[in-house]
Amino acid sequence: KLTLRGIFESAVENDIIPKNPAKSIKPVSNAPKKEKRAYSLEEARQFISFCKTHPDGLGPIIMIKAGLRRGELLALKWSDIDFKEMTIDVNKAVKKADTGYAIGEPKNEASKAAVPFDDELKELLLASRGIGFVFGKNGTFYDPDSWHKNVYKKLMLDYAEWCAENGKECRLLNPHELRHTCGSLVYKATRDIFITSKIMRHSDVQTTAKIYVHEDLETKREAILATFG
Repeated sequence: KLTLRGIFESAVENDIIPKNPAKSIKPVSNAPKKEKRAYSLEEARQFISFCKTHPDGLGPIIMIKAGLRRGELLALKWSDIDFKEMTIDVNKAVKKADTGYAIGEPKNEASKAAVPFDDELKELLLASRGIGFVFGKNGTFYDPDSWHKNVYKKLMLDYAEWCAENGKECRLLNPHELRHTCGSLVYKATRDIFITSKIMRHSDVQTTAKIYVHEDLETKREAILATFG
């Protein structure tokens, strides 16, 4: 397609045709889409139980319980957490910049929102309460690459070891899959695509539907039973 576009562009430049008919064509990948993984509620509870005993477990718990993206998590400051209202004000993210990483705007306007949290997370946050960045290092924010390499991967290896020692089944997810777990569990619990979209802070509900609404047999069975049962 790129070759075709270049041929037509050359024809336009040489006044052979008035415009490039291939200009709006976008390359389409034939590679199969990677399946989005998420913890079941039982798996999530097991993982959270482990994280509560780990020195770096708070971040992954927030990602599962509040659906924060990795960059949003690392930009989080203690001043963004309202313990009275029990909300996390998501208003910034650590993002790629010309020279490394910098604090910038979240992914989109819908990403800016107050995300509620439960009593369990409140207790964990209060126990770690401080000043500055919640997951900072040497007074500044952790960049995503360093955090993933030096913190997250180590935590997951520790989790695998803990599971082996305790005879538990174990799946190791990446940070985005922890966020995906949040949306998946919220949707399964509520079957409300609109509230799921609000909690995940997607730009539109269609994005949420594409990710979480699956036409699997169980979902269709529940719909029939709810209608006629």
